Amino acid sequence: MNNSIIPINKEQFGIRHASNKISFINKILFNLIDKETKLCFEKGEQHFDNEEFGESIIWYSKAIGHKSNFAMAYCKRAYAYLFTGVYSAAINDFNKAIELKPEYNDAYFGRGYLKEFGLKDFEGAIIDYTKAIELEPKDAHAYMFRGKIYYNTGNLKGAIEDYAKASKFGCGVELKPLYEIAMSKFELLTEEFHIEYCAIEYLSNEIIKQKNIAELYFKRGKVKNKLKDYNNAITDFCLAIEQKKNDAEIYFNRGLSKDNLEDTVGAINDYSKAIELKNDYSIAYNNRAYSKSALKDFESAIEDLKKYIQFNGEEKAIYYDIGLFYYNIATNEYNSKNNDEAIFNYKQSVIYFTKAIEIDNCYAKAFGNRGQTKRMLAYITNGETKGNLNDNDGVCADFNKAHELGDNRALGWLNQWCD
Repeated sequence: MNNSIIPINKEQFGIRHASNKISFINKILFNLIDKETKLCFEKGEQHFDNEEFGESIIWYSKAIGHKSNFAMAYCKRAYAYLFTGVYSAAINDFNKAIELKPEYNDAYFGRGYLKEFGLKDFEGAIIDYTKAIELEPKDAHAYMFRGKIYYNTGNLKGAIEDYAKASKFGCGVELKPLYEIAMSKFELLTEEFHIEYCAIEYLSNEIIKQKNIAELYFKRGKVKNKLKDYNNAITDFCLAIEQKKNDAEIYFNRGLSKDNLEDTVGAINDYSKAIELKNDYSIAYNNRAYSKSALKDFESAIEDLKKYIQFNGEEKAIYYDIGLFYYNIATNEYNSKNNDEAIFNYKQSVIYFTKAIEIDNCYAKAFGNRGQTKRMLAYITNGETKGNLNDNDGVCADFNKAHELGDNRALGWLNQWCD
């Protein structure tokens, strides 16, 4: 067995405090112990506080000699054995403390700590930390240590949740792991975790230390954007751009913040700058397309989505949206009495709804909208309405398919246009 001594990191983990709280939690029971046993235990505590673990073991053992069912003494002696690297004795004492007092939160925590750092039994450590939390739901240290194992073993969702609880219940958590989670796993985060705030604090400290680092401003801006602090995110992106004027990603992210503030023109300008700097920036084309569509610039939006497909590959949702944009253009032309332009754009709309269906033949909305587009074409070209609708183009077939697949609009269309 590895008998290297486990270091005590008081500043970051508070393990000493976790150990010392035993006598506080059990103060009432402790006061019922006979005077000689109490004296031995208190001497053990004094040596433990001075990190004289060998001496503390002697006195805890004397206390146990006086009172063989003294769970606190077993638990504290276990900690002393743990910090001197005598793991077999430590595990025996933790086990005995738990046997004597099955609800002993501190014993489970200490045994988990031993399994994690001494025995490298991470699964066993998680079990013990979890039991400690079950017994004391506000045990910040147990959350912190379990979260660290989750983080190191790739369970980032578990790590986020545990770090958040550790922070909430008063444990001084390491900022760097939280920063790394925040930067790499945005999709897992929700504001309730407060991990983003830790990331901002970490980055702010690094900015102060390193002075004017564009990458740090950029990352801090991304986190602020995640927190919906869009104006301050833009400020950070601007600071980053001052030092790094040709970074497409910074412009793109500033565009995201502007989009969220409904500064659509400003967002389009930033997406355009990002594309100028990186011609194959597919997501910038995508975002610029939807910003343009918000301004009813459907023609230009379509061109951007086609660029997105060129660089990113086919996607049913993109084809569907191109179909919608063509439909909107066609309807505007029809309302302006430009039937030739309307017919051309309705036909383009049908083409792109069909492309979406070719990727997913259960795409209910695409069937429904293709049916509506075909109906408009039939009306403009042949004057067909209900009663004389010639379904050679499959208008009703599309409505039926959409209805079959669950498009709630389709039944109304069937009743309105199809016999």
